[in-house]
Amino acid sequence: MNTHAIRLAMFRAGTAMTAVCLFTAALAQESLQKPIVTTLDEITVTASKGEGAAINEMASISVVGEQTKEETGANTVRDLLRGVPGASVAMTPGDTAASINLRGLEGFGRVVVTVDGARQNYQQSSHGLTSGSFIFEPEFLQDVTVIKGPSANAYGSGAIGGVVGFRTKSPGHFLEADETWAAETMLRYNTNKGWAAGETAAVRVNDAFSVLGSLVFRDNDDYQDGDGNRIENSDSQVVRGMAKADIQLSEEQRLVLGYIHNHDETTTSSGSYGNVVDTNNLTADYSYVSLDNDLVDLRINGYWTSTDLDQEYLSSSSSWYGQTRTFQIDTIGADIVNSSLFSTGAFAHKLTYGVDGYRDEVDNSDPAHSGRDGATPSGQRTVYGGFVQDSVGFGDWLEVNGGLRYDAFNLEGNGVDNSGSHLSPKVTVGVSPFSGNALGGLQVYGSYAEAYRAPALTETLVSWSHMGLFEMIPNANLKPETSRNYEAGINYSADSVFTDSDGLRLKAAIFQNNVSDYIEQIGIGIPAAPYYTYPEYQYQNIKSARIEGVELEATYDAGWFYAGLSGSIQKGYNETDGGLLDSVPANKFVTNIGFRALDDKANFGAQWETYKAQDDTSAEDYDVVNLFASYEPREGTSLSVNVDNLFDETYKPYGFTDNSSGRAIMFTFKQRFGG
Repeated sequence: MNTHAIRLAMFRAGTAMTAVCLFTAALAQESLQKPIVTTLDEITVTASKGEGAAINEMASISVVGEQTKEETGANTVRDLLRGVPGASVAMTPGDTAASINLRGLEGFGRVVVTVDGARQNYQQSSHGLTSGSFIFEPEFLQDVTVIKGPSANAYGSGAIGGVVGFRTKSPGHFLEADETWAAETMLRYNTNKGWAAGETAAVRVNDAFSVLGSLVFRDNDDYQDGDGNRIENSDSQVVRGMAKADIQLSEEQRLVLGYIHNHDETTTSSGSYGNVVDTNNLTADYSYVSLDNDLVDLRINGYWTSTDLDQEYLSSSSSWYGQTRTFQIDTIGADIVNSSLFSTGAFAHKLTYGVDGYRDEVDNSDPAHSGRDGATPSGQRTVYGGFVQDSVGFGDWLEVNGGLRYDAFNLEGNGVDNSGSHLSPKVTVGVSPFSGNALGGLQVYGSYAEAYRAPALTETLVSWSHMGLFEMIPNANLKPETSRNYEAGINYSADSVFTDSDGLRLKAAIFQNNVSDYIEQIGIGIPAAPYYTYPEYQYQNIKSARIEGVELEATYDAGWFYAGLSGSIQKGYNETDGGLLDSVPANKFVTNIGFRALDDKANFGAQWETYKAQDDTSAEDYDVVNLFASYEPREGTSLSVNVDNLFDETYKPYGFTDNSSGRAIMFTFKQRFGG
């Protein structure tokens, strides 16, 4: 482990935070002389204090916010999304990056992941970070929206599996209405992992300008599984920082600037490589909402993201011991979207339209391949498109959404030039047949949506030999994937169900997603001893893949008591050979029961996760029980205890290379000051 690098990064981060604190202190002094006007951020009000199912959307959408983060004591993306039906998160024990699977689709951009609107497009075809992996710090979270299925054609190209959008804390969200400044300290210790510490501070300078800075350190040890076995190389050292500025340009215009830097040091689970990864996420989000013209609700978002991974060869038996291979990707993108409200007779319209695009620049090198890029080829890919969508309402009982998206791409590298384009339609019809009774909050909807994914650079250009065991062959003729999704669902919302102050929210859906020209790695020839690998492998299009399933998400909140249930059952088929798709994770159900007491100062409960492995896999069924409790002895001070894997089960989640953690008790202390 490169301890010098981590110390240097910590010093730099600490110096930066000191500068931020001095700057914010000066701004705070200035702010005392200026009038304060508070602008409240837009929030999504759903089942339990703003979280759970996005109940008014005619699609399978889940929103996870700070309440869930605090209850679970989330240290990873997997912790954040464990209760979302249809979502699974793959991680290797020593890797701080995550890869998200939605409804059995993952990798190479099938699930679009954004952080404050910036796409996370990293790819690597080897040990450590993998295709579709990204790094996100849970302590920076304001909320994350999960849109399952290819119904999100307004969110950009490639989302045949869905979209996961992370939104980080903003100054206006962090500061209370009567505060001009605030700071929060976090200290955490996990008996089976290590410690973490963080600091977040924000200042409202005046009615037009506010800033926020956040810094998190994590020092994770090797953990033990449920049998007490130490999982080698599962340790990591992390320094992560975020800064955000919120500028109210006028009563109608707003500009939010954000920057995130992650510096993570890990070792691959095999011990073959030492990883040092640095990521950057720079965003500028401009919005113009006209107060007197319903046709103008404009948003322009620009971003730059980069991931730089240095992997040092650690095996003394390797000819390249002590040398470093590098993986780098830069993505520059932008999107422009406007919404217009108008009526035509008895029909109310919300017309949304826009354009978007991004460019990936991949530059990799590996001494094991004479300095060439090895299994993850270098190159460029440009993807762009536009869309229009009209949401039409008739009274309070009928809603129809119709949309059309155009996508195009160009891919270049190693003498290959591939391009293509596609038109993807979408239509959703929702009916609310009842009013004024117990079924008044019921909506039934059905939808058909298409999506289009361009081949990735690696899928098209990969060309290398793996230790003489097999060859990877490029395929310049790969066709893009086209997804056609059918879905039917219900949304139900009711208040005062059993008492005057309780509420029930429910979403359920059944779907079938048909992917034409599905891209899969295919073995060519006859497997040979001693490892019985195929002599050649190539990414090829298979005629069709089909994934189908059902999902459920329900929450009940009575104030002093609340409960939630989420579950998904899904199956995937390769329709060329009739086999099952390996990418479909286990079926799962997650149940939560919680209680609030002492004027909501105390919150405690339990969570039960149960998983049923897919047929024809080596995975096993397992159950995990987690406990959580928190208490606020006084305003601004919170103490919490989480017990993960209460019964010390030994299990291997989907996408894990080793067993997951055994029983872990986590203690968290947070202290907030403000004025």
